[in-house]
Amino acid sequence: MAANDTSPTAVRIPPFIQTVLLVDDKQENRVALEAMLDDGQIHFLHASSGATALKMLLNTEVSLVLLDVSMPGMDGYEVLQMMRSTRSTRHIPVIMLTAFLRDEMETLRGYQAGAIEFLTKPINSVMLRCKVMQFLALNQQKHQLKIAYERLDTQKAYYESMLNAAGEGVIGLSTEGEVRFANPAALNLLQLPQPDLLDQPFRSFYPPLEEQPNHWEASDFYLAWSEKREIRVEEALFGSTQRDAFPVQYTCSPLAGCTKGTVVVFVDITQRKALENQLRMQAMTDHLTGLYNRAGFKAALLHALARCTRHHGQMALLLIDLDRFKQVNDTLGHESGDKLLQAVADRLRHTVRQADTLARLGGDEFTVILEHLDGAEDAAYCAAKIIEALKHPFQIQDMELIIGASVGIATYPACGDNPVALMQAADVAMYRAKSDGRNLYHFFTQEMNDRARTKMVLEQSLHHALTGQQLRLVYQPQIDLRTGQIIGLEALLRWQHPTAGLVSPATFVPLLEETGLIVPVGNWIIKTVCAQRQDWNRRHVLPEDCKIAINISPRQFVDENLARMLRQHLHQHQINPASIELELTENMLMQENEQTLHILHQLHQLAVSLSIDDFGTGYSSFSYIKRFNLDALKIDKSFVDQLAESERDVAIVASIIDLAHNLRMKTIAEGVETKAQLDVLTCLGCDIIQGFYYSPPCQVAELESLISNSMTAGMPLRPNHMPSQAGMPPPAPSC
Repeated sequence: MAANDTSPTAVRIPPFIQTVLLVDDKQENRVALEAMLDDGQIHFLHASSGATALKMLLNTEVSLVLLDVSMPGMDGYEVLQMMRSTRSTRHIPVIMLTAFLRDEMETLRGYQAGAIEFLTKPINSVMLRCKVMQFLALNQQKHQLKIAYERLDTQKAYYESMLNAAGEGVIGLSTEGEVRFANPAALNLLQLPQPDLLDQPFRSFYPPLEEQPNHWEASDFYLAWSEKREIRVEEALFGSTQRDAFPVQYTCSPLAGCTKGTVVVFVDITQRKALENQLRMQAMTDHLTGLYNRAGFKAALLHALARCTRHHGQMALLLIDLDRFKQVNDTLGHESGDKLLQAVADRLRHTVRQADTLARLGGDEFTVILEHLDGAEDAAYCAAKIIEALKHPFQIQDMELIIGASVGIATYPACGDNPVALMQAADVAMYRAKSDGRNLYHFFTQEMNDRARTKMVLEQSLHHALTGQQLRLVYQPQIDLRTGQIIGLEALLRWQHPTAGLVSPATFVPLLEETGLIVPVGNWIIKTVCAQRQDWNRRHVLPEDCKIAINISPRQFVDENLARMLRQHLHQHQINPASIELELTENMLMQENEQTLHILHQLHQLAVSLSIDDFGTGYSSFSYIKRFNLDALKIDKSFVDQLAESERDVAIVASIIDLAHNLRMKTIAEGVETKAQLDVLTCLGCDIIQGFYYSPPCQVAELESLISNSMTAGMPLRPNHMPSQAGMPPPAPSC
């Protein structure tokens, strides 16, 4: 492969093929040289003069030059001197060829000019080939070494650019803990110039803190190198003379290869920590008031208990429940309710001490954690201040709203040493304050706790009472005063607890209301009454016109399924609707809204009778009596008790009877226990009486016997001649 005096710019050299330049003024000499050396792996260039050779050398990468000494114009020595004076050609190896017998001076001149070998013509082809191949092999190694260095330089530049562009700080440490390398990100994060960090000990960026080791051998950086493992630390503190300590996350690893030391890669997590704290605060803060929420309160209470335990201090927990807030919320809407809660929170902030902890648990319940108390009187003083502060009117949307607060107080360690115990104690005390008249505070006592535990046990037992067949119905006769015959029955609920025995309705009926069980229990009562009435009808136990009265609770009254469920049982048991009477309370009918009207319309369509229970004890109003089609008014026992001694009670009962009769309603007097009460009621024209004077509430078998005896004799029902009648306990409240 040869090229004669070819322009070097046009020469395309195949990759990995070395080029040998043959310089001789005689072409036959060049051809002979090429024939000696050509093995198919060498590219040859031919130059007939020194000037042409120099031009080719400047434009072509040449591995070896065979240069003739004697040439017209520029001889070989001059060409060699020109090559060695030029940067791009000075390192190209040159073998000089001469036709003259060489003497020592000629040889020395050639070597001084830069030749690597000096051969005399005629050329020994074997010797020439050996020398050329040796020099080309050396050049090949040189070429490969150059490529390796170029690749290393490329990789170095690549990795340096990556390190310089990385957002993470990278620091290289020696085995003695001195900084040997720091990328721009590390310098920027530490706010240090490179000279202030390089060759400095690791303490220049790793400040000695209580939670961070002070000695190099105890640090993670040393352990990573000495134990040849990667160590990752989620949170630590870095800093410098130019920047205060800041949170970082770092990984330290031993350097690979022969280099000893540790590389530390770290990121600044200041923003992440701030975001985490913000999210944590949001999770623990009530968005409406800015106070702690339930989660924040629990955490604050745990910390307060830990401090008090450590320092043997006293603390108190105040549970605040707003009085009449629900009325504001229901009447004015949630927007006004929210503004009121915000105003309450603001007023509480200005009432308690700065060191006290305020929280809103939800709804209208707030708490205050009081620490550093000298005694329980400090908690009482704070509770009194809160009640007084919340008594004053609130201006909400151009309206003046007046509310109040009931406060329960639980103290540490007297009422408990954990959050659950303190909350339960404060809750019990708060409900006691509400039951005592509101706008009060109450300390928790053991007596309250006993009552609360009893209530809780009963509440839990109530869930099993219905499925466990512990509930039953008794029936109290209602007597027509004109005939003395049984004209009706009132179904009353009883609970036979398996261990506590017979539980008073005054105890468990309010619990049924609170837990919402009153609805399924009320449905069970209706179903049981209908089934019992069907059985009595089949056996002709009761007259057709004898009604059975069922008490309807407020929660059951507003249940949308009441009319449908009642219709279903009437139809299923083939009961005449007129033989069922539903007893409602005045409070149910006082809210003359669309819902109340719709419910009453549904009940009227069923053709059941409706009566008002405990008339006169609630919010009595002629408006609903006139508007709603009712069948009877029941005179409450509280008006009957003193009927024989109190002219006022006589006047009230007389007015109720006259009102009912004028509106074509009947009157039923409850709780009649003496003949004197019976005589007054008879004189006043009362229609029906119910009470212990004639009969206590009876179980089904007892009632059937009573009715059978009365019907067999064809006589009015005789008074109940039970021993010590005057000492009989009053009948239990009805469900």
